[in-house]
Amino acid sequence: MSGTTLAENWPGLDERGGAPLAKPAPPLPVPPRADDPPPAQAPPELTRAQLRTVFLGLMLALLLAALEQMIVATALPKIVGELHGLDRMSWAITAYLLTSTVGLPIYGKLGDLFG
Repeated sequence: MSGTTLAENWPGLDERGGAPLAKPAPPLPVPPRADDPPPAQAPPELTRAQLRTVFLGLMLALLLAALEQMIVATALPKIVGELHGLDRMSWAITAYLLTSTVGLPIYGKLGDLFG
């Protein structure tokens, strides 16, 4: 047995001692169904002016969001003073964050619906 290999002793095994690897079956062609939608076409390329307009709109939205955060941070000491205490400042911050968190998906959906 010293000069024989596993493949010689057991013809069903490969050289590593495992079962022989089966060749993968060729993929079956799938016929198109009648209710399949037609293949999607690529969206048209934006012109340079359209791309600039979209970019400026996004930058304006980012500027307004940053400006809003700055206004809230500046006005927060006055708001806390009217609420009579530093212990209520966390409530003011939490209320602001919750309302902005709830409003963000609503604005996103409105943007999807009305462009």
